[in-house]
Amino acid sequence: MKVCKQMEISREMALIVLKYMEQNDAFDFPFIVTCKEYTIEDDDFVEIEPSEYEDIQDDTTYQTFELVSCSWADRLFGYEANRIIAKKCMVEILFYTLLADCQEHIKFFDSNFRQKIKLYSNLVKYS
Repeated sequence: MKVCKQMEISREMALIVLKYMEQNDAFDFPFIVTCKEYTIEDDDFVEIEPSEYEDIQDDTTYQTFELVSCSWADRLFGYEANRIIAKKCMVEILFYTLLADCQEHIKFFDSNFRQKIKLYSNLVKYS
């Protein structure tokens, strides 16, 4: 059985995962986000903590990211199962991230709509 060591992910996906993990510390993510360009003197991948999300987002020199499965996940599940688990976790993270974004947009448009209704009501009342 092949053991999963790492899976490449895009910078955008790494940022989404880190942000989600920072905002949802109860989420049990069985992978570690790593970055290759983390330090100049080290050309290996370095683990990124969710609390470093904003620093990573602001600095575009960080480009090469991987998910590394935790050792217990390697032993328990193996390569193919870890890839499926990673995909399932990513879908969950993306779903809840999009849901939160939609809720923010709905709040904005609801507030804007209510202001327009109030303004229109005042115009009708005084015309």
